[in-house]
Amino acid sequence: MRLDWLRIRDPGPWTSGFEILAMGGAALILAGTAVGLGRFLFASLLIVVGVQHFMYAQFVATLVPSWIPWHLFWAYFVGVAFFAAAVSIVARKYLGLGAGLLGLMFFLWVILVHSPRVMVSPHDGKEWTSAFVPLAMCGGAWVVAGGRGRKG
Repeated sequence: MRLDWLRIRDPGPWTSGFEILAMGGAALILAGTAVGLGRFLFASLLIVVGVQHFMYAQFVATLVPSWIPWHLFWAYFVGVAFFAAAVSIVARKYLGLGAGLLGLMFFLWVILVHSPRVMVSPHDGKEWTSAFVPLAMCGGAWVVAGGRGRKG
């Protein structure tokens, strides 16, 4: 049986699939239903992209704007931040702080990384998508932070 379609080391499908799960998890929390499942779904994205930041650190470093120093450091730092936020969200320890800082990190990416790219290529749909996904993750993280007092 050939598994050519199963490209386990291709990060694209993993990232986009887990982004959708994370958005769904944030929606569950926002709706006040299945809050525990929502937190788990949101945190699952963080594990996947955290691993990817280590597996593909050289590539991730190329996404850091040229005016920011230490590109490779930031690739690893963000990977660690994703793991720390995932643990905080799942364990519900420092949940507001962990998810709040995660949201801030995503928001800063929108401002510092994605907005300039959209301004340079305003007709490129991929750049717009690349900007709106972290904006949605920012909102999702803040929903997770705000939903910490609910049962689940």
